[in-house]
Amino acid sequence: MFSFRIFFRLLLLVVVPTAEARIGLALPYDPPSGYYAAAEGLLGEGLKSALHQRIRGHRVLSYGSGGTVPALRVLDAMPGDPTRVRLLYWGTGRSILDYGGSIGDWNHEHVWPQAYGVDAGPGKSDVHHLRPCDVQANGERGSLYFAEIASGSTPLRAPLCRMTAVAWMPRPEEKGDLARAMFYMAVRYEGGEATPDLELSETPNAGADRFGRLSDLLRWHREDPVNDEERWRNHKIYTDYQFNRNPFIDDPDYAEMVFRGVPVVRVTALQPETTEGGEPAVVRISRRGPVQGALTIGLIYGGNAGAEAWQTAPVAVAIPAGSAEIDLTLIPRSQPGEQGARTLQVAAAANPAYAPVSAAEITLLDAPVGGYELWSGGQTVSPAGILAYAIGGASSPDGNDGAAVSHSVTASSLTMTAIVRTNDPHLTVIGQTVGNLTGSTWTSSQVTMTPGDQTGVGEGLQRQVWSTPRDGGSEKFIRLEVILQP
Repeated sequence: MFSFRIFFRLLLLVVVPTAEARIGLALPYDPPSGYYAAAEGLLGEGLKSALHQRIRGHRVLSYGSGGTVPALRVLDAMPGDPTRVRLLYWGTGRSILDYGGSIGDWNHEHVWPQAYGVDAGPGKSDVHHLRPCDVQANGERGSLYFAEIASGSTPLRAPLCRMTAVAWMPRPEEKGDLARAMFYMAVRYEGGEATPDLELSETPNAGADRFGRLSDLLRWHREDPVNDEERWRNHKIYTDYQFNRNPFIDDPDYAEMVFRGVPVVRVTALQPETTEGGEPAVVRISRRGPVQGALTIGLIYGGNAGAEAWQTAPVAVAIPAGSAEIDLTLIPRSQPGEQGARTLQVAAAANPAYAPVSAAEITLLDAPVGGYELWSGGQTVSPAGILAYAIGGASSPDGNDGAAVSHSVTASSLTMTAIVRTNDPHLTVIGQTVGNLTGSTWTSSQVTMTPGDQTGVGEGLQRQVWSTPRDGGSEKFIRLEVILQP
């Protein structure tokens, strides 16, 4: 039984100069082709050793006015003003001539403190970890290791930083840069030189040349990613001063791959836009590191609809042994009504076995709405035509009066199944029940609807199942009511 209610109602382009444009230099600052070829497919200590061999043996600058001071005057010049250096922990400029040891001067800040093993040898003058710093701020930081600090105190000479009796937290804009400098030092210096084997640790110890805190440095590295000024500085050291590079600026993935010893997992959208009930979205899940064994990746879904946007949203996928990637196909659901464009995310879940570094973003659009008039070709609206439009998905009003509807009766329930159009926000189909056809009022409160098997169901349609319990009564009826509004 069906009921009908039918209603009729006749670039602005803004260019922001990059750091290179401000300094007057040109991109790109990538390493030469094949520079890190020996590191491919490695993890942990093997990768660390390969990177060490790549960057060791650099040209060592003399420490002081004959080498490192003129280098810092260039490497850390204020953007657009080569007469001033940018001070670490402050971010402000100071005259390049004010190098010295008095109040108001700037001097070398050993980002990896000298007390942790760089008071002699090539590590002392390695400009990958030296920065200009206010003399008093430098003294206040002293040999404190780097760590995230929730409370602590404010340094008198570096008010944008935080400190405790043992630790120092730099400005947010500097955290990632300094983390990558620490990664470089721990890989560059493995002993066998006047600079000892430097290591990063959760338990810093100056006597053992162990600096830290490693977990915080890894977090800073991801939260404050590499920028163009940092790339320029790294490349300038390579071309003009030491002739070696910081691998963690060139390839940020190396951080987790070296210090956690796990593959990096990246999730990218091969098809970043799809439509409700339309073509599937394809997401590529890839890993960096050895591919000999299979790797199971847990998945999480975010955005406006999360996992509910997809007909099936697996909780995990496995990249097969011998493969670096796998493609996941996600079929978007048909959703009644106008939700508007939504952004959905698919990402790898956190797991000690790998390091997720990216998420795929997919834009989900509403299915195109043609409406009944377009479907009917302008024919006269009739209950039979509206029924054919709403249920069954016929391509024209002729020859379909609800044949797609089926029902079943059991001892416990009545069920009605139909293929319903879901891409028209003006259309509503609801299930109703009544216990007696004489003088009774139909109600939807006892009817539940669940999506059925969608095999063979076309775009913009959905197989829906309505059920109501029999409740032991001798009679009960179920019907669908189709409502088409303007």
